[in-house]
Parts: sequence; structure tokens; C-alpha cells
Amino acid sequence: MNDNWLTPKQIYDMLNADFPFDFDPCPYPMPEWDGLEVEWGICSFVNPPYSETTKWCEKALTEYRKGKTVVMLLRLDASTKWFRDLILPNAEIRLVHDRVWFINPKTGKASRSDHASIIAIFAPFATKRLDLPIIRYLRNSAQMQLSMSVVKSDIGGRR
Repeated sequence: MNDNWLTPKQIYDMLNADFPFDFDPCPYPMPEWDGLEVEWGICSFVNPPYSETTKWCEKALTEYRKGKTVVMLLRLDASTKWFRDLILPNAEIRLVHDRVWFINPKTGKASRSDHASIIAIFAPFATKRLDLPIIRYLRNSAQMQLSMSVVKSDIGGRR
């Protein structure tokens, strides 16, 4: 699995408009410091290396428990322990409607992801349940649309 894929500017800009980010613990090019070891900002954007998703979700939860907001772009994989134990009970989850076209940092070319993606939001105001505004990613346009339709689902009786 290649972990060096950049977030499309349209997705970052849309999220940054709602959550003014002041830190990215996974920037490109890779810094001299380790994002898992440093203190994060008040509002962080994280597109983690997917080969280490569990570590990054654990760190996001740690930062959230300090009162910080963390917004993560993750692959949708409900079969994993990190999703069931870290994301589902602690974060608001937004589904990305279409497959994300990540950017190869070496070539600058976009490549369609082979998996669905979610936005996981660890924030004091997050719903902490599966209320899923559907995000439509329009690859042929510089626009992002946030659908007003919301899918409501009660997971395991939690409210």
C-alpha cells in the first residue's frame, strides 16, 4: 500500500471552511518531526498513512480528549477494529459520496481511490453517532456539494 497520496484541494478547502485548521500532523513533504509524537493544534486535519490508521485514530482520540477538534479523511472499512472501537463511538461520520481522486505527489496526477472514504470528526459539537450528511465529490469540477439529506441510523441502540 502506497501511503504517499495527497488530499485533493477541493476536499481540504471545503473542510477548512467549516473547521479552520491550524495544524496537519501528516503534511507532505514529510517533516523532521513525527506527527504521532507531537502536540497537535486546536483544530487539525489528518489524512493519515492508511497502513497505520489505528495509530493515527488513537492519537486523534487522545487529542480530542484534550478538548481539540480533529478531522480525518479515512478509508471506509467498517470491518476493522479501529473503525468499530475508535471511530464509531467517538466521532461524527460523514460519507464521501464518490471515490476520492487522490493526488500522487511525485507526478501531480490524480488517481481514483480503490475504496470508499469517510470524514471522521472528533469535536465537542459532533453528534457521536451515525448521522451521515452525504458529501458529493465532483471530480470534474472545482466545487464540492454537501447534500442536505441526512441518513439517520441508530447503531446498537446508542443515542
